[in-house]
Amino acid sequence: YTLVHNFPLAYGSFITDSHLERREKVVVLGQGIVQTLFGGQNPIGRDLRLENHIFTVVGIMEEKESNQDDMALIPLTTMQQRIQGTDTLSTISISVEKQEDMNRIQALIETVVRNEHRITNAADQDFSVANQADTVETLNEVTKTFTFLLGGIAAISLVVGGIGVMNIMLVSVTERTREIGIRKAIGAKKRDILQQFLVESMVLSVLGGAIGVFISYLGAWIVTTYAGTRAVIVFNSIVLAFSFSIGIGIFFGILPAWKAAKLKPIDALRYE
Repeated sequence: YTLVHNFPLAYGSFITDSHLERREKVVVLGQGIVQTLFGGQNPIGRDLRLENHIFTVVGIMEEKESNQDDMALIPLTTMQQRIQGTDTLSTISISVEKQEDMNRIQALIETVVRNEHRITNAADQDFSVANQADTVETLNEVTKTFTFLLGGIAAISLVVGGIGVMNIMLVSVTERTREIGIRKAIGAKKRDILQQFLVESMVLSVLGGAIGVFISYLGAWIVTTYAGTRAVIVFNSIVLAFSFSIGIGIFFGILPAWKAAKLKPIDALRYE
């Protein structure tokens, strides 16, 4: 098991042939269970109740930072006789040394199991064989689908947020019409007014991006603390978030800034 699943022991011993032959009630624990039930102390030799049976802890697996840390492994024969009451198997895991042999080994396994089950027609087989490549391909397809979905949601959110920024800046231009007229009357150029409102639009967008990053860190902390899953926010994501914020501020701030820059001083000063 430790070789097939790349799950080495931290200390203690793993399930042995003797344990299997005698159907002994021994258990190997993941680090998560050790932390939860034993407070991180060494539980080797201590007893643990599983399904109304007392098992002795003989080994501890290395930490994997995943749900595998919450696993408890017992001998197969013990599981079959003392808990399941049947000798059937639901899953068999096999590893190959070379990736290029995976498809050939998969076909060989299907043939062997089909013969054991006395199945002559492949369409009637009562089992399935999947290799890691198929699993990775499926996960990639799911990831790609979610990427497009989340990308679409993000694009809609950016457009809606940008329109909000533009509306705020248009209102700001309207409310500050006299101020713009006074600035132009004392020598401010179109370029100066344009730059002023573009900078204000960018600042507004960057503040929104900063709030979003803060909420992301807060969400990651909550997930890590309470869900038992480590959430990590990479620095590149933060840079990307602020870059988009600046871009949104410039793009959606152009119209209000241009409207402010085009105001004639005489018309602006007359505005009430």
